[in-house]
Amino acid sequence: MPAGAGDKAYIKAFEDIIIPIGMQYRPELVVLIAGYASHIFDPLCRQQITATGYKKLVELARGLADACAKGRLVALLEGGKGNYMSFCILKSIEALSGESTEVKDPTAGLIVRNHLTHDQQAAIDAVKAVLSPYWKL
Repeated sequence: MPAGAGDKAYIKAFEDIIIPIGMQYRPELVVLIAGYASHIFDPLCRQQITATGYKKLVELARGLADACAKGRLVALLEGGKGNYMSFCILKSIEALSGESTEVKDPTAGLIVRNHLTHDQQAAIDAVKAVLSPYWKL
């Protein structure tokens, strides 16, 4: 993804690429590498995914596991930096468990780049063009 991509761009990529390919492939097990290096406060990756965005991404992965793998999903904690990562992990656990907590995403209400931009859509379209000979996208 281009630098600064946030929730909308990543969710769109999952909905347009990852989930359709997964539904066609029909895995027996979904493995979720739960890395948080793209969160809004990580100093290295320069992306802007919020904890709420990660929750939606995990919900999408869980839906794929439910649809294709009888709910079999393994989530492995991988990477990321900073205190905000704990909120991302919590929201991911909420998505996996189907439970909610009272803990709110501290970025809620902040101004974040949370819309799909032309360069982000172009990146998604480029990936789809490369993969479309092999998958129905």
